[in-house]
Amino acid sequence: MSRKKKVLFVGSFKDKAPDGSFGGQMFACRTLINSQLKDIVDFILLDTTNESVPAPPPYKRIPKALKRVYTIIKHHLKSKIDIAIIFSSSGLSLKEKGLMVMLCKAFGAKVIFAPRSGHIKDEIAKSSFTRKFLKRVVEKADVVICQGSSWQAFYGQYEPTKPEKFRMVRNWVDTDKYSKVFDLRTQNSKPGAGPVKLLYLAWIESFKGIGDLLDVFERLRKEGLNIEADVYGNGGMFDEISQRVNNLGLADVFRLKGWADEPMKLKALAEADIFILPSYREGMPNALIESMASGLPCVSSEVGGVADLITHKENGMMFNPGDQDKLYENITYLYTNDELRQSMGSKAHQFILDKCSIGSAAGFFEDLINTI
Repeated sequence: MSRKKKVLFVGSFKDKAPDGSFGGQMFACRTLINSQLKDIVDFILLDTTNESVPAPPPYKRIPKALKRVYTIIKHHLKSKIDIAIIFSSSGLSLKEKGLMVMLCKAFGAKVIFAPRSGHIKDEIAKSSFTRKFLKRVVEKADVVICQGSSWQAFYGQYEPTKPEKFRMVRNWVDTDKYSKVFDLRTQNSKPGAGPVKLLYLAWIESFKGIGDLLDVFERLRKEGLNIEADVYGNGGMFDEISQRVNNLGLADVFRLKGWADEPMKLKALAEADIFILPSYREGMPNALIESMASGLPCVSSEVGGVADLITHKENGMMFNPGDQDKLYENITYLYTNDELRQSMGSKAHQFILDKCSIGSAAGFFEDLINTI
C-alpha cells in the first residue's frame, strides 16, 4: 500500500472566529478536510483564523504571523511535507501566506496557492511592492487556484507562458442543506401574496454597496412598490446606515438585523423573494452561491467571479457596480413577474447543484493532489 501524501494545509478551520463571525474561507477549508480527501492524504493543519472581522491591527497580527511562519519551518524540519495548500486573503494575509509559499518551495514541497479576496486588485494598483511581491509568489507556486475565469486572467498575467498553472474552481457549498431550503420555498410559494422581500447578506461597508441598495430601495418605495428588505450583517457603516434608515422613516421595511447565524440565515433564504448583492469587490461570493442554491432569483453586480455563476436574465441578473439605475431596473423587472422569479430561481438552484457542490470541489482537489 502506497504511503499517504503529507499535506500541510494553511487556512481557517474553526467553527467561527472568536468574535462570532463566520466566513466563506472557514467553510471551504473545513469541508475539504472532512471530505474524501482525508482518505488519501495525511493533513497537517495550520489555522490562521483572525480574531475578529475586520481584522485586528497589525501590531497584534504580526507576532502571530511570525509564529506561524516559524511553525511552518518546524513542520518541514520534522517530516517530509509533500504538498502545501495555502489559502490567502488580502493585505497582511497575502504577505504572510506569500512568505509561506516561498518557504515551502525552499523545502522542496509542491505548493497550491489559493488567493481568495476581491481586494487584491486594489492593493496591487496602489502598491508597486505588493504587485512585485504577488508576481514572485505566483511564480513560486506550482498551482494557483482561481475563483472564476476573470481571476484566472488576472493571475495568469504574472506568468503568461504557463497557463496550465492557473486552475479555476468555483466556490462550493453544502448543496443538500440548501436543497432543503429550495424545497421549502417551492412548497410555500404563494404568488402575489404580500410584499416582495429583498434579502442582503453581507458586510455593512461601502465596498459592499449597501448605500446603493438603500438609495434604490427608497426610490422603489416612493414609486409605490410594495417592497421590503431584510439586511443581515455588520460593519463600519452599520450606525450610519441605521441613522439614514431612521431619518427616511423606513425602519419598518428596511430592517437591519445584524449578524445571521446559520438557522437565521436559512430561514431568511426560505422567506425572501430576491437576493441582492450590490458589491464593488468580490472574489466569488458565498452568499450569492447560497442564495442561488436556495432557489432565489439573484441580482448582483458583475464583479470578481460573479459572471462565472450568473448568466444574465437566465439564472440571475447582473449590473455594473455602482449603477443604481440598472439595479433599480433589475429589481423592478423581477418584482413584476412571480413566474419569472420562480423560473430563474429554479435554474440558479440547478446550476449550483451541478457546479458548486462539496463533492465536485473535493474531486477537483483530489485530482490535483494526485497529479501535481
